[in-house]
Parts: sequence; structure tokens; C-alpha cells
Amino acid sequence: PNHPKWCHIPYTARHYRDANYDAALLSAKRFNQPGFYWHHVWLAMIYAQLGRLDEARASIAELNSLYPGYADVAHADIELWLKDEAMVLAMLDGLKKAGLFDELEAPTN
Repeated sequence: PNHPKWCHIPYTARHYRDANYDAALLSAKRFNQPGFYWHHVWLAMIYAQLGRLDEARASIAELNSLYPGYADVAHADIELWLKDEAMVLAMLDGLKKAGLFDELEAPTN
């Protein structure tokens, strides 16, 4: 009953993979480590998939404050922890919907 909070990460990942975003959000909230950047990665992706874009962007803001430049390393960082390419792509899709890559994709004049 007193497992460390990080024990909820595999449940969060499983629910996200299965597109059960409500359950993923519940697991991510149980994970609740606001000082750890991955907490905000998960929240941003999940909120974006749920269409809760204001909350997704708030999570991106928190992520960027903890890990400036995360957009530049997101793909490699996710692949470091997850070897399932479909899951990696699903997570990157969630981060894109959350707005993580907006500044990288902005046209330059």
C-alpha cells in the first residue's frame, strides 16, 4: 500500500498505449511528482489526447521550466525509456498536440 509514487508510471503508460486516457490521467495524478519533468510529459500528452488543451499547455509550460529545450531531445528521451516504436510515436503525437513543438515548427522569416 505504500509503494513509491513512480510505481504508477507503468500503469500510466499502459493506459496511454490503450488510448484509455481517463485512466491514464488518474494514474498520472497518482504518480504526482511535480518536480520531475516526466510527470509533466505524461500530463501534457494525456490532457492533449483528452482535448483539454489549456491544461496540456500548462503542463508544457511546467515541463519547459524544468527542462528547457526538451522539445529538442523529446524523441531520443522517450526512445531511451520505451522501445515500442508505436508507443513512442503515440507519445510524440500527444506532445505535438500539447504544443511542445510549436516553436520548433514556426516558420522563419
